[in-house]
Amino acid sequence: MKKILEKLGAWFAGRSAAAIAMTALIVAILVVVNAVVYALTDAFSLYLYAPPKEEEPLSGNADRLLERIIGEGEEVSIIFLTSKDNMEGHTTGSMVLETALALDEEYDFINVRFVNFYTELDQDGNPVDLTKYQKDMKGNEVSLHQNAVVFESEYGYRVLNSVYNGVGYADFYTLNSSGYITSYNGEEVMVSMLSWVMTNEHKTAYFTQNHGETADAAFVNLLASAGYYVDVINLRQKEVPEDAALLIISGPTSDFEKGAEGSTVRVRAEIERMEDYLKRGGDLLVQLDPLVKELPVLESFLLDKGFAISAKRDENGRLIRDIVKDDVDAITTDGYTFVATHADGYVSESIHSNISGFGSGRVLMSDVACLELSKGAQPLLLSSSTSTLYAGGKQTASGGSYPVVAFNELPSSESGNMTRITVVASIYLTASQALITGGYSNKDFTYSILDELYDAPCAPYGMKGLLYSSTILENFTMGTARLIFACLMAIPVALGIIGAVIIIRRRNR
Repeated sequence: MKKILEKLGAWFAGRSAAAIAMTALIVAILVVVNAVVYALTDAFSLYLYAPPKEEEPLSGNADRLLERIIGEGEEVSIIFLTSKDNMEGHTTGSMVLETALALDEEYDFINVRFVNFYTELDQDGNPVDLTKYQKDMKGNEVSLHQNAVVFESEYGYRVLNSVYNGVGYADFYTLNSSGYITSYNGEEVMVSMLSWVMTNEHKTAYFTQNHGETADAAFVNLLASAGYYVDVINLRQKEVPEDAALLIISGPTSDFEKGAEGSTVRVRAEIERMEDYLKRGGDLLVQLDPLVKELPVLESFLLDKGFAISAKRDENGRLIRDIVKDDVDAITTDGYTFVATHADGYVSESIHSNISGFGSGRVLMSDVACLELSKGAQPLLLSSSTSTLYAGGKQTASGGSYPVVAFNELPSSESGNMTRITVVASIYLTASQALITGGYSNKDFTYSILDELYDAPCAPYGMKGLLYSSTILENFTMGTARLIFACLMAIPVALGIIGAVIIIRRRNR
């Protein structure tokens, strides 16, 4: 040890103070740069978050939704078609049971029951007729099994089939496109179903199909939690049903049909059927993927309602859409996934006010086009003033504050009511990755659109899912990252200045 210390002393004696200071400075810079890299990796890459076991199963926001039935004396049952022991030992069912028991303990009118699916006996040995739950209240067949959950009151019942991609009790979770669990939404779903069975009027939301539409499972679950039946409609075969409260076009990749002029065989086309639906006061929600090819019939239909996607023609005459890029409010380095904020105007303000008590109100958008509005359409979400437009890899505009979600209200010619149309220039708004991302309000924003514009029966604001096993984006933007980077880099700069001063002072002695 003594020899080692002597060698170190000799080494330092052979080095000047400037060299030592420079070595210390380089080491400091490497340490700080390493910290910066890790900080930015955490901010812009993906990370795994698992909620601690002591996290409460209830958020405290259920009272607002249940207040209309609290104290009225009716009983609502949550019925599991298996034993309590089986639920407790079930991988995904145990969390569902925990939430149900917490609600049972919190509210006197809620009663948790267990019925054996095979013997049809409850926990007290009383017979229960399960056949009545094999059709929903619209008369559609329901697949009943031991992982199903029944919510029932004197007004009616709702069965959650609870299996998706092999995951039991999947209705209480958000699954990604690969079928893996990303978020647990037990309180949100249960409170929504309790509210649903205490309501006499039940609305139906229909997704169009046969155009490559992609309805994310998380969006379907969100609609169910908002109080809708969810179904599909093939407009090539039939009219929009009379019970349709909302028609949804979600990310089509092929165009809709328009009636052929001069045809001797009169077949009603899809666009005509949608027009008739709007004439009787129907509501419409459209989500467009700006990265797909041109859809002239659908886009002409929307243009007539006041919505168009900003686009340019290239040298070959091909249409290239203007995609919004924001290098400041982006959370990715390419700038195409960014944070949008609510626009001015009474409709936007009303939507934002519904969610202002539950989060920042900031909404995450990705691969989103710029909307051009006319005929009274007004923006609901805007990109920031620093955003630009790109088409075909070239910048086409730099004005900033581009509409990315917009709304219009038009008089219907037959019903005397107003038809309400919302257009989203991206399919990411309701994608599972966006709906469960921490720090943003995509889910509550979507609930508020359904609530404020379409009179959804239920809007469970503020009930954030537990991130059960998820990869999500941190709540940082590029502007924030640059500020953090500048602050961190100030440390080695300060060390360099101090080192230079020390060296100069020693030389001047």
